[in-house]
Amino acid sequence: MTTESSESDTVTGSASASTSISESKSSISDEELQQVSLTAKEKTTGEKLNELRTKMINLNLDAYVIPTDDPHLSEYVPDAYKRRAYISGFEGSAGIALVTVEMLEGKEKEYDGDAYLWTDSR
Repeated sequence: MTTESSESDTVTGSASASTSISESKSSISDEELQQVSLTAKEKTTGEKLNELRTKMINLNLDAYVIPTDDPHLSEYVPDAYKRRAYISGFEGSAGIALVTVEMLEGKEKEYDGDAYLWTDSR
């Protein structure tokens, strides 16, 4: 079985995809984007951990490791991948966070957990 695909089809497909992405971006105002950013900054570490633990329960996870590095192991981590700094507030150059969750026995929808942060000695 052979599949024929021309270069113009690929370019057309890419152009329509980027058009739809830019159209969806334009439907969100700058004010709404700023509000989302402020909301994330206003949350306490405890609130962020509770939200993460709720998601962990939904996914049936007992522990979640949050590394410093990005998927490409870049020397300088882009802001979009600074997950450890977001969840813990620690903005140092090296470290790993671990968040655990445990359902309390006999209590539906109640949980407990721990959060750990390892850093180097610099």
